[in-house]
Amino acid sequence: MIPLRALMFPIQYQEVGEAFMRAKGLSSPTAAEWLATLGIDPARGSDAPDVPPGFVHGEHFAALLRILSQHCSDDRAHSEQILECFPVSAHGPLGLLAIVATNMRECIDYAIQFGPLVMPAFGLRMEIIDHQVHLIFERRTDFGAFNKLITEITLGCYGQFKNYADTPRPDGDYYFRHQPDGVPMYIPGTPPRCIHYGCREDKLVFPEEFLDRPLIMTSRGSRNALESVLKEQVAVLAPQQPFTHKVRQLIQRDVHAGLPSELASVAQRLELSSRTLSRRLQEEHNTFAQLNAQIRIEHAKAQLLHTNKPVSQIAQEAGFNEVGSFSRAFKRVYDKTPSEMRVPSGFVSGQA
Repeated sequence: MIPLRALMFPIQYQEVGEAFMRAKGLSSPTAAEWLATLGIDPARGSDAPDVPPGFVHGEHFAALLRILSQHCSDDRAHSEQILECFPVSAHGPLGLLAIVATNMRECIDYAIQFGPLVMPAFGLRMEIIDHQVHLIFERRTDFGAFNKLITEITLGCYGQFKNYADTPRPDGDYYFRHQPDGVPMYIPGTPPRCIHYGCREDKLVFPEEFLDRPLIMTSRGSRNALESVLKEQVAVLAPQQPFTHKVRQLIQRDVHAGLPSELASVAQRLELSSRTLSRRLQEEHNTFAQLNAQIRIEHAKAQLLHTNKPVSQIAQEAGFNEVGSFSRAFKRVYDKTPSEMRVPSGFVSGQA
């Protein structure tokens, strides 16, 4: 787990607090008063010298959640009440970029690439199992008493993006590992039957065909401008790996299509030589073999959790010639063997 103080959150999230207080009919502090309440000097910014302008660290964000939760009523889920004041625009350039994407596939790709800029508490990856898209969220830090709240808010925020696809759109299912505190969460436009608790993963699930749905506000000019802003922010907050991200995309598409990923074929699709591809990955401290293995092990985990395929078949699809080597590689990553990770017999694909 990453220490809370090491994670950076956009400072504009204090605007969510202002909107929330107004919605509750309470006296809304000014922006400066909000920052002071969170322990932030409005003139100097964060009290931590390594926090860049425009961001606060995770302890400040946890303080905001605590204040909002204290003012929530107990007749509805706290996350539900906060999400009502958490529009897509609150995520800044990423929120705007996601809704001007070409289609949902591109929208999700932006969320995976730039998500750490707005919600670094979770890692995000996409798996496609039996023609269902699984957006899987893996918690990277400990919010203590607010772990459930931050999980529900995060999935709820990402789920808002589907509202910008042209119709018809599926409801989508929300899966949470935890049990609700009090009243279960309700997401507008999502039937209660589509929200599940006590599951094995935190994730959003919807039909694969939805990935090709165009977005109603798509704009190439806006995308170019917003991408430039986000890439500058990534360069400040974390080592930038844009080339690695492109290679990951191509390998994942091969995996989801049931195809092998060869260095030469990926290089050809990028209009590069194999040597150039390897060199550029090395510049970002990666190798093709490492990326290929990592992505296929992640996909194998999803297959174990969501299908009844034999372990031998999953091993073969992951690129391993024998189950033993697959099991050893899998355990190095997840500290469990494939059999230990496997869901109980009788599992039906698409469930939690």
